[in-house]
Amino acid sequence: EKKISDLSKIKQSFELENDKLKDRLQATTNEFSFTVSSLQDEVSEYSGKISDLQKYVRELEHNNDNLERGNRAMMCSLEDFEKKLNEVRYSRINIKLQFVDLSLPLELYCANYPQSYYHVQRYTSTFLI
Repeated sequence: EKKISDLSKIKQSFELENDKLKDRLQATTNEFSFTVSSLQDEVSEYSGKISDLQKYVRELEHNNDNLERGNRAMMCSLEDFEKKLNEVRYSRINIKLQFVDLSLPLELYCANYPQSYYHVQRYTSTFLI
């Protein structure tokens, strides 16, 4: 009978310890469940921020592409303008030279203005090349 009584006390102490462990396990499970839940919320928040940043980067890249296209178009327009400007300059030079040729025969012009003759020769040779 004493043995039964001792075994009964041991059983009760094991049951008490078992209940304490169950409570501790439940508390730990609740704590980790809350931690996992908050971490999942943070992950979804960061995923949203990453998505927003990716959209922003795509917008920046699109704007950069537009700026580069505009820059290329402007450079082409500038090249066209420079070509037209050079054509106008060349035409003006030709008109001036034709006017000089019509105004005075070249020999007379050279005889009266020897320095100008060399200037005209140098001026025309640079644009005829």
